[in-house]
Amino acid sequence: MLRLIKYIIFIPIALLYRIVITIRYFLYRNGFKKAVKFKTPIISVGNITVGGTGKTPMVYYLVKELQKKYPKISILSRGYGRKTKGFHLVNDGNKLLSSPRNSGDEPFLLANKLGNCIVAVDENRVRGIKNLEEEFKPDLVILDDGFQQLGIHKTIDIVLLNASKSFSEFKVLPIGNGREPISKLKRADILIYTKTKNFQKPKWSSEINIDCPTFNSKYDAEVWEYKDNNYQKIYDLPKNLFAFCGIADPNSFQQVLDKNCISLSGLKVFKDHEPYSKKNIKQLSKEISNKKTKNVITTEKDIVKLPEFFLKNHHIFTIRINHIFEDKNLFINKINSIIKEKK
Repeated sequence: MLRLIKYIIFIPIALLYRIVITIRYFLYRNGFKKAVKFKTPIISVGNITVGGTGKTPMVYYLVKELQKKYPKISILSRGYGRKTKGFHLVNDGNKLLSSPRNSGDEPFLLANKLGNCIVAVDENRVRGIKNLEEEFKPDLVILDDGFQQLGIHKTIDIVLLNASKSFSEFKVLPIGNGREPISKLKRADILIYTKTKNFQKPKWSSEINIDCPTFNSKYDAEVWEYKDNNYQKIYDLPKNLFAFCGIADPNSFQQVLDKNCISLSGLKVFKDHEPYSKKNIKQLSKEISNKKTKNVITTEKDIVKLPEFFLKNHHIFTIRINHIFEDKNLFINKINSIIKEKK
């Protein structure tokens, strides 16, 4: 009965949402609004559902692989949850210039890990790319979460689909987690099924009738110890380990822990992008203390948001996620060939 009531309430909202999306596409498709074209090749990494597809590790993966051919890469993100507005530089390619509070957790994480990559945030992506081109003249711009950015002419639209989720996830908000109807995947240049089991596509992949190159990736997880702003890869974890995270797909975090036989004394889940406020830290610290431990494990995205006193008072470990492709060379060669073709 509760489910039926939910559908009765949400169906009109979902229909209204679809109408808004349809009008927006109509305006761009018929020339009432035009996409801005830039000199620099632009690769968008996006999705069609709300979070949890592995965009951040995919952006990291692309930068590491493509820097061999394009030494000067810029990443542009919206900077979700940041306290600043407008164009904000997170890393100028030489040094870190911001904080998670001012840039958002994901851009800060990328800027901190990559070091030699230009990272910026701007809610107005057109303005952001213009600023990057004028100031840095990059060889390539990677647009984080850019699939819905119709106002930008992109060289490649890469869309990630979480293979571990059910097909019902693609129903448009608020009934499902779809940001737009699945038919809009026809705009994609490359589809990637992420979080696959041994590179196997999900059963529902037959429902995705899109004529574009498709690749499969899976997660490879490594455990690192974090201490004094440094990471060190480890192979043995202490006992009595408490886990916590604030990401879009907390189930995947727990699955990675289970897959690596990491036993826990407790688990605490926060909302995606939720700040670690004094209240949250107090509550988290109490739950950890109740388990009589100081050993904690979390995600890289969470570590950058934690206050210094918490980091010093606990023995911190993190799961580092990497995308692994069945045929990496085929994937990277396809990206390079599309860029060359569209130049």
